[in-house]
Amino acid sequence: MAATGVREELHRLADEIPEELAGQVLEYVRFLLNLDNTPEDDEPETPEEAAAIADGREDVRVGRLVPHEEIKREFLPPR
Repeated sequence: MAATGVREELHRLADEIPEELAGQVLEYVRFLLNLDNTPEDDEPETPEEAAAIADGREDVRVGRLVPHEEIKREFLPPR
C-alpha cells in the first residue's frame, strides 16, 4: 500500500472508532509517535523481572497462550 493509501486508510479508520474508545486510541497513537523520544531503560533488570520474562518465555514454548480474539472479548466493549 502506498504511503498516501496508508494515510487515507488511517483517516477512514479514525472515523470508525467508537466514541467510547476514541480517547484510548488517541493516547496509544501519541505513545507510538513518541517511541523514538523514549529514553532507554538504564536500570538493571531485577531478579523478579528476569523470572517474569523466563516464565513468559516458558508459557510461549509450551503453548500456554490466550488467543487475541479472547482478549478482545474480555477487555473491549461489544461493537
